[in-house]
Amino acid sequence: MVQNNKLVPLSAVRPGDIILCRSDGGKLSRKITAATRSEYSHAAICIGENLAAESIFWPGVAKVELTVLVGRYNYVAILRHPKDVWTDRRINELRKFIDKKTLFPFRALYNLFGLFGFDRRKERHELTVLEKLKNFFEGTGSPRNPEKKTYFCSELVCSCYNAVGIFQPSAAVAYDPLTIAPGDLGKDPSFGYFFGYCSARNDCRIPGDDEFYDAPTKRNIRQGSITSGLRRTRDVPLTHSVSQPGMGQSCLTNNRPK
Repeated sequence: MVQNNKLVPLSAVRPGDIILCRSDGGKLSRKITAATRSEYSHAAICIGENLAAESIFWPGVAKVELTVLVGRYNYVAILRHPKDVWTDRRINELRKFIDKKTLFPFRALYNLFGLFGFDRRKERHELTVLEKLKNFFEGTGSPRNPEKKTYFCSELVCSCYNAVGIFQPSAAVAYDPLTIAPGDLGKDPSFGYFFGYCSARNDCRIPGDDEFYDAPTKRNIRQGSITSGLRRTRDVPLTHSVSQPGMGQSCLTNNRPK
């Protein structure tokens, strides 16, 4: 059983937290796990008032009560940023962005076609991202518009980051939502620290092969209990540019030169 200090109550989840859901064994979850090589096959983002926003096969982008979302799974993992990242202004913009995507009859649908060819698209993006950044700085390229009619789950979460300005334009070029899988979110501190696990089950057991099982939590970091030998997370100034997962390359600045 996981250490008690990694299980947090559902009431501790706050706006801006990313909720990663481990595969429930369904057909779509299995396909996502196979394609992304992560047991976390679904992602959502907390918007406050005990609600999260997610994109699922039906009805598409929707608001869901946290208790309902977490109750679907044995447990979920929570990623969190420092409070100065998710300001009140950004939280309000997040809610407005989600409101637009869930308003009938203009509800955004699930981007099923975006899952096809995901691996090839991601590989192609990683091979060409420096060229895309060069085009951006030269004024001939732009990041993908977060305003769309369809999203898969992690595409929605990443689009939220772009829409509220956490990822500035050059970072948004590198963080193309169509190339971000649920498992990528937990591997890049640009999307937050591992904060802890949540479960609606009293007998929850976290398997030892879970990718966050030995990861330090944000609380460990704050208490200074991380040693140099552990995987280190870092504060990332997210109004600045950040690096694309797995690329080892950095976006050097936020915006085009004036």
